[in-house]
Amino acid sequence: MIASRKATPVIATSLSVVALLGGCAAGAPERRPVPPVATTTTTTTATGAPTTEVDPQARYVSIVNGLCAEMKTAASQIVPVYHSAQTPVAQYRRDAPALRAIAKEFDRRLAAVPVPPGAQEAASAFKAYVAASDRGHAAALAATSSQATFAADFGRQTRYWTNNNPILAARDELGFSADCNYR
Repeated sequence: MIASRKATPVIATSLSVVALLGGCAAGAPERRPVPPVATTTTTTTATGAPTTEVDPQARYVSIVNGLCAEMKTAASQIVPVYHSAQTPVAQYRRDAPALRAIAKEFDRRLAAVPVPPGAQEAASAFKAYVAASDRGHAAALAATSSQATFAADFGRQTRYWTNNNPILAARDELGFSADCNYR
């Protein structure tokens, strides 16, 4: 495990719903970005020669954060203004297929990222986050029968993701970027 670099979560109530709504963030300021993670450290051997070591977990997180940044860019082209509980249900339904396609492409690319020994904790935390995101997305789509139902589900999911959610906390603790909220 890498040395703890606890990200300070400033989770905007409705932004965290991004993970649940298939890549469409809600209308709130974003959390502070996580600083770049150093993927190597330089130490000195007993003989005084410098040596560089690669931190496999930090490298894995850095690669995933890059994929998340690309996904955020693609999603922002479809939904330039964040979805919220006030988003018309018809608009949400129109946006959902394109956003799901972006998420599926992200998942395909993520599956191709090797998980080296020493990065299993990060991979497991992100896998749990993706599973929770998928459950939330399915619930959001199921709640599009009326605007009132959609708004109620949006509020429920916002509370789920912002009330000291252990899945999100584990992801953030490992240094994953707020851009990953788009998954």
